[in-house]
Amino acid sequence: TIIYQRYHKLLYVVAYKYLKNDCSAKDSVQQIFYRLWESRSVLIINMNLRNYLYTMLKNHLLNEIRNNYMAMEKNYELAQWSMKMICWII
Repeated sequence: TIIYQRYHKLLYVVAYKYLKNDCSAKDSVQQIFYRLWESRSVLIINMNLRNYLYTMLKNHLLNEIRNNYMAMEKNYELAQWSMKMICWII
């Protein structure tokens, strides 16, 4: 609880800066704290906790952005294919 109270606002600001979406930013921060909690028994942090959380968030955000880009690219390809099929049918 103390770690969450200390760092969640900072992490949210960073997440929102990159995702430009309130819900996505909140979900990303929640994911980071969830992962931190899940790995608490084996966690060894050799750096400042703030930097560790920031690095976790950065990696998570990069994955989210990549996944969203890939989904958008697939949707674009599907739309292009659909338009070709419509033109072919007509």
